[in-house]
Amino acid sequence: MALYKIKEDCRIANKNYSKWDVVSNEEVGWYFPTVMEVIDWKDEKKVEVNQETSDDVEDKKPSKKWKRK
Repeated sequence: MALYKIKEDCRIANKNYSKWDVVSNEEVGWYFPTVMEVIDWKDEKKVEVNQETSDDVEDKKPSKKWKRK
């Protein structure tokens, strides 16, 4: 089973598809290269998270102006 990403809003096989929808080969019946792009699951991009900045955000305390009287 092949998976494709819809590149633009279109209508295939009497169904409306929006941009970024993921469809299978069986769902649409064929590959339409003008509106579809093959998804390559092996080409994953890793995103590194800066641990120092995420810790700083968690350590912040609420300001004193919201303190109950």
